[in-house]
Amino acid sequence: MPRVHSLARRHDAPAMLVQLTDSHLFGEPDTAMLGVNTDASLRAVLRQIEADGKRPDLLLATGDLSQDGEAAAYRRFAAILGQAGVLSGAQIRCLPGNHDQPAVMRQELPQWSEPVTDVGAWRVVTLDTTVPGSNAGHLPDSQLDMLEAALAAAPGRHTL
Repeated sequence: MPRVHSLARRHDAPAMLVQLTDSHLFGEPDTAMLGVNTDASLRAVLRQIEADGKRPDLLLATGDLSQDGEAAAYRRFAAILGQAGVLSGAQIRCLPGNHDQPAVMRQELPQWSEPVTDVGAWRVVTLDTTVPGSNAGHLPDSQLDMLEAALAAAPGRHTL
């Protein structure tokens, strides 16, 4: 079973989660996709989170962090999130999408790639459904086994 990361808070405390998806960063900075500078777009989303005045306990980055799967894109993703004051103190968890390179993502963002995280009364389990070279997804037995173990280890927690 993978290590479980717990945030320091009461077991029954409410938790603020923010989902961030489809940043589509490229290895080359300030690259545009469909006319949109993806670096600037990610920064704008983070500014909006800050403007909303909420302090997330956990930020879930759910897929397509990178458009081209380049290591530089994941390093820049980490740097941009690291500069976001609103995320100070928040845990960050990432899971790959069909444009990501899961092995590269896990290599560049190891601390953010842990699949099981406890926050407040919740257990958050990220499942990797990527299929190399395909836009389709598939949930392999290894992921189902990990989910089953994560659920069995925390029967009193809500699960996302």
